[in-house]
Amino acid sequence: MKRAFLFLLLACATASVAQGPLPPAVRGPKLVPVYEWSKDKTLTGFQSQMLELCRARDEKRLFDHLDPHVRTSFGPKSGIEAFKMAWYTQPHWEELFLIFFMGGGSFRDNDHFVAPSVYANWPQRFDPYSFLAVMSRGVPLRESRDPKSKIVAILSFDIVKPLGEKGHVRLADGRVGWVDPKLLWSPVGYHVELVRKWGTWKIEGLVSGR
Repeated sequence: MKRAFLFLLLACATASVAQGPLPPAVRGPKLVPVYEWSKDKTLTGFQSQMLELCRARDEKRLFDHLDPHVRTSFGPKSGIEAFKMAWYTQPHWEELFLIFFMGGGSFRDNDHFVAPSVYANWPQRFDPYSFLAVMSRGVPLRESRDPKSKIVAILSFDIVKPLGEKGHVRLADGRVGWVDPKLLWSPVGYHVELVRKWGTWKIEGLVSGR
């Protein structure tokens, strides 16, 4: 979980810009997170439970929060036993913690919720396999990998085009630079699908891809 907390510290940091003229404003598509967790008290309660069990890495409690038809992929396999087998092979504590901690997500209807926003609210006009989103405010785009290099732009929730190497991206206006890869989220990364049945929220899916 240490890496997750380092990520969160970075994500909440505001870029400090040296004295002098600011880089030109970024004019391009953005993905500002939607935060709908607070619309329902039962959902915020479930969020708190998930954060607590993720911190404790409590598998038993996690499995207790699974829907009987939970999915781990877009394939035919589903169900709690299939989830357990996939989880024992490769657990995803950090991904699950970040999804619930960051708090972005949207209701599909009164009893279905999807998170994070980078999946739930991704604009259809952008190929999800070809673009990423900077999921933070005040993120410097730098001229090189050197963290002290010139700032090319200041990004806030911008949709960017990856250029091969981690952190190397192009903006919609054509500018190119380097951003901390920890702040880049993929719309085909892991997301959770939640369902409410008889007043109780369960994990209906923990899936990557689209």
